[in-house]
Amino acid sequence: MKLPAFVYSEKLTYRKEIKQILGIKISFPRVKKTIAFVETRGLGDYIVMHNFLKNLKESKKYQDYNIILIIRKNIASLAEAYDSLYVDEILYVDGRADMLKNLKVEELVCLYDGNFKFEKLCFKKIKAKKKTICSVDTKSAQELCFRTKTLKKIFENLIEEKIEDFSYPYFDNTNTNIKNNSIFISPFANLDLRTWKIEKYAALINKITKNYPNDIVILGEHPNKQAVDNLISMCNDRTRIINAAGKFSINALYDHFRYKCAILIANETGTVHLAAGANANIICISNGSHYSVMTPYEKPNIKYIFPPEFQYTPNHTILNLDINNISTENVYAEFESLMKQQPVCVK
Repeated sequence: MKLPAFVYSEKLTYRKEIKQILGIKISFPRVKKTIAFVETRGLGDYIVMHNFLKNLKESKKYQDYNIILIIRKNIASLAEAYDSLYVDEILYVDGRADMLKNLKVEELVCLYDGNFKFEKLCFKKIKAKKKTICSVDTKSAQELCFRTKTLKKIFENLIEEKIEDFSYPYFDNTNTNIKNNSIFISPFANLDLRTWKIEKYAALINKITKNYPNDIVILGEHPNKQAVDNLISMCNDRTRIINAAGKFSINALYDHFRYKCAILIANETGTVHLAAGANANIICISNGSHYSVMTPYEKPNIKYIFPPEFQYTPNHTILNLDINNISTENVYAEFESLMKQQPVCVK
């Protein structure tokens, strides 16, 4: 019997909660095109390895793979901040090690000799079609070299491509194809009453791309990727529109708002608050919910647009107005007004 899709995701192959609910043992299928890396030694070991994840993700061989990074919890803050651009999942071997026995991948790679405690645990528990231990045999001290050079050879053999030489580790949240002065759009919210229609966003994007040369970056969580594709399909000029659903960690998104964003156009969600913290220019489309509690920020670079019937009443913080009574023309007018303050080129 084929298991229903909700039982397992295309990413993680382990769902302890579902097993408990169903009260049965489930044999999860191995996820195709999935590679897991074990880097469970120290902070320095992780840092000198970190640079090569970009080469892996952008390689012809692994560009469409789901990439899992298995590390120690003490590396969590760095990995989550800087590796989410190139890694699809991060697992902490010393956090929920029990999940490893249910993880099934195509390839499992250990970047050392496999003799460390957590390396042995991963290779024992994780099921993989191919397991590789990247040990380097050295017969004399003269053959020893700096770890980055060793890793460069390991990753070149793995991806079957040459990698450019570099001297120092880099940590850059904005090392993406996102251009400066891009226009960010966040069209999703956790409630329908706070969500401006996708069709309205498409009409707005068409107005923007007709008159401005800026790239459009559409945000969302990983499950929103198809919805963003649908939105892009409604747009006239798709060459400058980027589907960024699920691509950024919170830290990376914050840095993009700081350094890459001309204007963010969004429903009233946490994305607006994150961008406000980055001092970004913002147009917030809101139905008026929680006015005076969560909105507005009284800053000239943050504009709020409410339905025409909106009228603030003291102590009345939940207003169920129809957000879709806000017109595309109204939002575009605010957009043009705010763009006049930006150092951007107009067609």
